[in-house]
Amino acid sequence: MDKKLVVGFIHPDLGIGGAERLIVDAAIELQRCGHDVHLYTTHHDLTRCFEDTLNVDGKRCGWIHVSGSWIPRHFFGLFHIFFANLRCFWLTIILIFSRRRTQIELIFVDQVSLPVLIVRCLSNIRTIFYCHYPDSLLAPRNSIIRMFYRLPYDLLEKYSTLRAHKILVNSKFTAQKFLSAMNVESQPDVLYPSVKLMSTSKFITATDQSYKSFLTINRFERKKDIFLAIHAYVHMLSMRTESNQCVARLLIAGGYDSRLTENVEHISELSREAKRLLSRKSVTFLPSISSTHKRKILMESLCLLYTPTEEHFGIVPLEAMSAGTPVIAVDSGGPKETVDNEVTGFLCTSSSEDFATVMLRLYDDPKWASSIGSVGQYHVSRKFDRTEFGVKLSKICQEVLKLS
Repeated sequence: MDKKLVVGFIHPDLGIGGAERLIVDAAIELQRCGHDVHLYTTHHDLTRCFEDTLNVDGKRCGWIHVSGSWIPRHFFGLFHIFFANLRCFWLTIILIFSRRRTQIELIFVDQVSLPVLIVRCLSNIRTIFYCHYPDSLLAPRNSIIRMFYRLPYDLLEKYSTLRAHKILVNSKFTAQKFLSAMNVESQPDVLYPSVKLMSTSKFITATDQSYKSFLTINRFERKKDIFLAIHAYVHMLSMRTESNQCVARLLIAGGYDSRLTENVEHISELSREAKRLLSRKSVTFLPSISSTHKRKILMESLCLLYTPTEEHFGIVPLEAMSAGTPVIAVDSGGPKETVDNEVTGFLCTSSSEDFATVMLRLYDDPKWASSIGSVGQYHVSRKFDRTEFGVKLSKICQEVLKLS
């Protein structure tokens, strides 16, 4: 029987994004495998978090420890990377000093790699770093000042990441980007994020209007290209004659944080664009929906429109397929590894015309859409099952502790 482990997690902000979903799933599944878990974060809003992180009485789960909420995210919109590192530095010191009580023997770090370096210097705790995407490739370099500002952080990211006992990535796409950014030849292991299969069946009738919803789920960030969903929806409507109009609606859901300026600005930009292009109220915005509401709209929708280009992995297409809902995604990045084109969904160019063509095909034949969704459910259960994810991660943790 495998040894029971005590695993610590360090994550700066436990919100409702894809990275947070991965961390919560990893923590829960390790506990399901019999291990003890302690998750350290500087922010966990009880009104904007995954339901798995709350007890039945609505209070925070005991394995989640919040400290350092006094540390700001930025200073008048500047120095985000400095404060992200500062928050993780604080969490690492808290973790190390609480070790006598927790007996943590391995830590799982993602997003900010500084904790790996600190732990390696100050303790004998084993380390796993999970790379969602190299931060050095995400940061803009549109001026000489910004290039010099980023340089020490890029060097710190590379040095501290490579000090981890084990490095994992979320996709083969990210693995290639990692090799390029870190200038190394050793391929990191891929551990795909996972989802829980939704037990559902769809009964389609000609009058089932709820099944005529097109859905997009993303954080309200400009890089997610949510405009593509709006333009594709408008283009699809224009492909029908006046006498044969589509009876449909577009649901735009996703993570929204009023603390983030971009979130606030972008949802306003999207709303203005929807009003400009559409005369009737057929676009609905659903920011920061609950997990229950998310499952409901996934099961009721005709298909999911996944619009980011070169997405590092993309958990939402898996969630859609687990609900029996076909996916239309941009043919790049992580979705190329999760969506089987014309089998569990469709991979298109990032043009509204290509998206609209597939959307209309699914609209005209909802039974065909349902059959694709059923194949997608089987695909997810076979390759992206959450229980299997937990077993794999448990084995990786055991192997890391055995390293000399």
